[in-house]
Amino acid sequence: PAPPERLLWSEVADFARSLPIDKVVMGVGTGGPVVADFATDSPHSVISGAAGKGKSVLMKMLLAQRMAKGSGVILLDYKNSAAYDYIRDLPSDTARVYVRPEMINEVLVLLKRELEWRIAARETDRYATFRKLDVVIEETNSFAGRMTTWWKETGGKGSEPPCFVARDQLIFMGREYGIHVHYVAQQADATVFGNDQGTSRRINFGLRALAGYEKTTWTMLAYSHDWRPEPEGPVGIW
Repeated sequence: PAPPERLLWSEVADFARSLPIDKVVMGVGTGGPVVADFATDSPHSVISGAAGKGKSVLMKMLLAQRMAKGSGVILLDYKNSAAYDYIRDLPSDTARVYVRPEMINEVLVLLKRELEWRIAARETDRYATFRKLDVVIEETNSFAGRMTTWWKETGGKGSEPPCFVARDQLIFMGREYGIHVHYVAQQADATVFGNDQGTSRRINFGLRALAGYEKTTWTMLAYSHDWRPEPEGPVGIW
């Protein structure tokens, strides 16, 4: 059997509300609702697909479920997409949207400090709990380039803005302290994950969703490799 062509929120709303905050309904398949678990499946997510395929719609569904259960949302969206207008109308303690590069840089640096505070608090109280935070970076393919250009134009010191280091700290250590990063990109390629620590960043995005199938986009998203070691000498029987 094939999954339904269309899914209405009303069809899964009761089920979604019954789930804990770390579990969200991403869609429905032949076996019923497809659930992503940020506690066990993956610390972070990436949603990719060509323009107009529904990436932001899928991310909105994810965020709505998380916010309904108490998570705070930080949306970094320099293109100021109308898809997230509903977030701008929410109370500031629920969700905030940042558009300008200088604010995006500052917010990521502040989130790094928040992470450091949570780490210190956990050292004092091993059972300390924290409010969940979902950090969304829209148009991730051009995010690094745009932020680097802004940094150079403003005469910033060094080759990269401080927000890059802050972002990486959130990716590598965020889940343990309730901070999750979500990428929305047209293609999950090197412009998203970077070249230096790209592989180690990529493995932290175990939850990957494709909005609209295209072979190239799917290949980049799935990112399969043959990890068998290459032989150092002649191949044969001995």
